[in-house]
Amino acid sequence: TWTKLNDFAGNLAVGCLTMDPNNPDVLYAGTGEGFGNIDAITGEGIWKSADAGTTWTLLSATATFGNCNRIAVAPANSSVVLAGTSTNLYRSTNGGTTWTTAITGSCQQVLFDPNNANRCVAYIFTGGVCSLRISNDAGATWSTSTYSNGVGRIELAYARATPNLMFAAVDINFGQLWRSTDGGNVWTQMAATGLTGSMNPSQIWYNDCIWVDPTDSTRIVVGWTSLYRSTDGGATFSVIADGGGYVIDEDLPHADNHAIVADPGYNGTSNRTVYVCNDG
Repeated sequence: TWTKLNDFAGNLAVGCLTMDPNNPDVLYAGTGEGFGNIDAITGEGIWKSADAGTTWTLLSATATFGNCNRIAVAPANSSVVLAGTSTNLYRSTNGGTTWTTAITGSCQQVLFDPNNANRCVAYIFTGGVCSLRISNDAGATWSTSTYSNGVGRIELAYARATPNLMFAAVDINFGQLWRSTDGGNVWTQMAATGLTGSMNPSQIWYNDCIWVDPTDSTRIVVGWTSLYRSTDGGATFSVIADGGGYVIDEDLPHADNHAIVADPGYNGTSNRTVYVCNDG
C-alpha cells in the first residue's frame, strides 16, 4: 500500500533516490533526467528528508547541478555525500549543505564499495570520452582505471559476496559485460553470450542496469530492453523477460529496464525477492 505525500517539489522529474546507509530516516532525491532522452526535463537540485520521506527540503547549494543522476552516501560517514550530475561529480562533507567539484565532467553513476567503506567508483563522460574513476578516500581524490572503450553508457555493480569483484554493463556493440577483480582498476571483457539481439538494442544509452546477487557472485541480472540472467559469473546469459514484445503483459516485466534492487532481507535461500523498475 502507498500513501501520497504531496507535490512538494517544483520539479517532479526524480532521477535518483538514495537512503543513508547509516540512518534510514535520511533520504536524498535528485531531480532531472540526465541520460540523453530528447524529452528530458532539467532538474532543480537535490531534495533531502530527515524523517523517512514525510517532509523534504531543497538543498539550495545544488540548484545549479542540472540533472542529478546518482547520489551516494559514504557507509562510514553520513556527512560525506557524492552527487553525479550532468555537469560534474560533486562532493559534500556536511550532509549536502555545501559542495565542491570532485571531478569535472558528466557523471551518470557513482557508488561505494560494500566491502570497503572508503572506496568508490564513478563513470565520467567528458570531451567525448568515457572513463571509470576510482577513489580510496571516500571521494576526496580520484585516479583513472584502465577502462577506455568507446563512449557508451556504463552501469556498475559491486559483488558483495566477493571482495574487489565488480561488473559493468556497457553500451558497446549492442551490449557487453565487463569485469574487474581488483576493485575497478583493471577491466576485462567477459566472453558472454546472449547479450545481443534484444529489441531496439540501441537504447542501452537509456535502458541500462545491473544487479549481482549479494550472496552468490555467479548470479547476475542485466536489464536493457530485455532482462538477462547469468548463473556462471557472466560467462553466459539467457533472456528471462523480453518485455512481451513491447506489449504490456501481466506475466512479464515491461520492456526498458532502469533499476534492479533486492529486498533488504534477501539471503539467497528463503528470501530471493528482487524488484525490477521499467518503463511499464
